[in-house]
Amino acid sequence: MVYPTASAPHLDLMADWFAWLFLVDDQLDDGGFGRDPDRVRRSVDLMRTVLENLGADASVPGTPGIPR
Repeated sequence: MVYPTASAPHLDLMADWFAWLFLVDDQLDDGGFGRDPDRVRRSVDLMRTVLENLGADASVPGTPGIPR
């Protein structure tokens, strides 16, 4: 219902994205992870770096290579 004109591969990608977001949200709200602001800050910074550099040629330092 959210993306009625999307193709099956795009719907799969959105389903993965939503699942990932819900897992992160649950950990931040209900898990012990969310009780450590420094750990959250470092993790969110790393997630942003990965998401902002998906089209870059080099991998993010300290992370496994990201398929391009």
